[in-house]
Amino acid sequence: MATYTAAQMHNSGTLGEELSGAKTFTVLNVTASNKNFPIGYLTLEGNSTANQNLTSTTQLTGSFGSFNGNVTQSLIVSSSTHWAIPIGRGNGSGSFQFTPTQTIAANSYYIKSTGNFSLVIS
Repeated sequence: MATYTAAQMHNSGTLGEELSGAKTFTVLNVTASNKNFPIGYLTLEGNSTANQNLTSTTQLTGSFGSFNGNVTQSLIVSSSTHWAIPIGRGNGSGSFQFTPTQTIAANSYYIKSTGNFSLVIS
């Protein structure tokens, strides 16, 4: 289980942990900015062309499910090398599951965000 702060995920983001099997992504401490919707985005980026801090491109394919709280499936944007999900205003937290098609190695992708929330992957 790993926790990532808003500060770690902003700008270039932070390298992510190994992902294998179903992982629950929980966003915490969500605060709305000027009552706008959504308040931010959570992105996993494995494209070395888009993020030159990566030495090679990583596939980030898989399935999503078990959405609750202030995250919804309908607005996910994804490709083979990245995905992004908007984090809406809500009760202060939300979660979803991501099950990668194949194991994603640690430090092979970046976790990035806009907005004021932390992330727990368990």
